[in-house]
Amino acid sequence: MFLITTADPRFWPSRGPVLLLGEWCKIYSQKHSYEHLEAETLSYHWDDRARLYSDYQYLDGIYEKYLDALSSKLNAIHTINQSHRFWRIVVGPWLRYFVEIFYDRYLSISAAADRGSVSDTLIVDTSRLTPPLDFPEFNNWYACDSHNHRLYSWLIERTSGLPFHKISVEPDLPSLKSRKKSGSDLIAVIISRVGHVMPAKCTQISLLTTQLPVQQLSRLNTALRQFPWPAAPPIRLLQRPAPDSSLRSGLVLQAANTSFEKLLDRAIAEHIPCAHVEAFETLRRRALSAYPVRSDVIVTSAAETFDEAFKIWTGLQVDKGATFMMSQHGGSFGTCLWVSAEDHQVAISNRFYSWGWTDGKMPSVKPMPAFRLVGIVKRIRPSDSGRILWSLVSCPRYSFRMLSLPVAGQFLSYIDEQFRLAGALPKEVRSKITVRLYPEKYGWDEEQRWRERFPDIQIGDGGENMEKELSRCSLSISTYNATTFLQTMAANFPTPTCQT
Repeated sequence: MFLITTADPRFWPSRGPVLLLGEWCKIYSQKHSYEHLEAETLSYHWDDRARLYSDYQYLDGIYEKYLDALSSKLNAIHTINQSHRFWRIVVGPWLRYFVEIFYDRYLSISAAADRGSVSDTLIVDTSRLTPPLDFPEFNNWYACDSHNHRLYSWLIERTSGLPFHKISVEPDLPSLKSRKKSGSDLIAVIISRVGHVMPAKCTQISLLTTQLPVQQLSRLNTALRQFPWPAAPPIRLLQRPAPDSSLRSGLVLQAANTSFEKLLDRAIAEHIPCAHVEAFETLRRRALSAYPVRSDVIVTSAAETFDEAFKIWTGLQVDKGATFMMSQHGGSFGTCLWVSAEDHQVAISNRFYSWGWTDGKMPSVKPMPAFRLVGIVKRIRPSDSGRILWSLVSCPRYSFRMLSLPVAGQFLSYIDEQFRLAGALPKEVRSKITVRLYPEKYGWDEEQRWRERFPDIQIGDGGENMEKELSRCSLSISTYNATTFLQTMAANFPTPTCQT
């Protein structure tokens, strides 16, 4: 059987039989491309939810082990001596995601090899990979077919468990939206330059990207007699440096105890973003010139993962003794059985302010009113229209992080559950519903599926501000364990929940 690893048609045969590595290979709107094939879909390892949780615990240990090893290597190649916590703040977000993604792909390739029925598959040359520029670009890649085909190709070639042919195909990787400075960025740059030269007493407490409304943030800074940073300075990498093989060879690890870890030893060195290797010193210098020279307390809700310069500056300040505090960004934290991103954010902060929950195993977690929900009861009020806003979630077709929500192809079960509920409703009720699709689209073709099954239901693409949509409705149906139902409940908006 020919093995198909992704939905990228450039690597598909013209006829079967074929083995599809997972449900992510099937694009609903392109059914014609696989319905004529004699196709079988490989069962997915994490459909066993007990195994998913067990692997989450296993990977937590792998992450800690490799963070320790990588921290030492990064200090060596950059000839610095930053703390383990510094590197947890700086490289931890990417490393945690990558370890979890890489293990998922490894398990799939291993399962295909164990079948013993694969006769061929097509891979690309991975001898000279282009690593992501930074976390935002990595985040833009991990859900796309081209990047995942490269990752599967990398594993297939190095595990030697599957027959393959290598073809020359240019990667079709998505690019980030323009990184040019906007008007608001220019204002933030000017403010950061002023803040950088302010007396130390005015920058003792830095409140950056907190999600507090501007007026409340200004009032808080005034009360604290601190310089009012509206947001973290916009420091972006605008050009991609060439991968430096000498630097990256210094990152090849020797921490392996298993066959998977032997692959991980080398994969980290090849896939780690440029922001942590070739562009690290540039980002460090720019951060030091834009942020306060010294802050004793740093508070954020949303800059700890995507903002590379913020992470470097915060790590440097923490190594000087600063206290780092985080306020919860959104839902799932404290309500899901496990979320690896929650583990990370609690671990990097001295104090983590939750949206009301506590955990006896996490003494640094303290409940506090949610920044993001300040004033929401005034912004969202139900109308008397009788209309219903039914908010949906979406997720990448490929597993991308460990949390207790549907993973990869399990999302199809979530869609089926929505259809079951819609089918049970009288037509006069369905006529009052607007299904709000998730703004991010991952190739599940939810809109087409809904229109084919329920043409009498109004569909919204998720592009409009949710608070405005809610203000035209009388009822909100929440279907997933994240932020939406917390927002509507905080606003005292009528909210039945229908969650997987």
